[in-house]
Amino acid sequence: MPAVRIILFFLSITILSCTTKSPSADLSRPSSLIFNSPLSLSLSKAPYNGKIALDDNNFIHILSKTDRDAFFAQGFTHAYYRLWQMEITSRTMEATLSEVFGNQAVETDKFISYFDINDAIKKSHSRMMSNPITREALISYVDGVNFRINQLTKADWPSEYRIISKAPRKF
Repeated sequence: MPAVRIILFFLSITILSCTTKSPSADLSRPSSLIFNSPLSLSLSKAPYNGKIALDDNNFIHILSKTDRDAFFAQGFTHAYYRLWQMEITSRTMEATLSEVFGNQAVETDKFISYFDINDAIKKSHSRMMSNPITREALISYVDGVNFRINQLTKADWPSEYRIISKAPRKF
């Protein structure tokens, strides 16, 4: 269920250094940031205004003129580096690990189902989507995740997906 996956990733988001600038902000290159990384180049055809850079320590910096662009870039970056982790986290909370790992994950799925996490997530999702600010953030984030997934050919899939011969799910 897409709503469940949206909530799960906002709950399990990797902390990124995310800076939102004002609409008149100058997004010129700070001297210590690298803007021509494979990550930045992958965003060249995205519906996104801003920049993603890596600093000397490989920390990610998202510079954007709008919150929508910041959340899009965050979703894209999260999927770029952590798509398999996102998949496993959502499947764990959805109690669908056995769809990937077979019978050896059935007991885990049963255990997770006991806590009825999906119901709590659905309620939380409903509340978040009723607020225009959080709705825009969620939708923008998911758009960024799905933009990254849509870029991937089978040869580009993270190795975990190639091993199990399953395509990444869209969020």
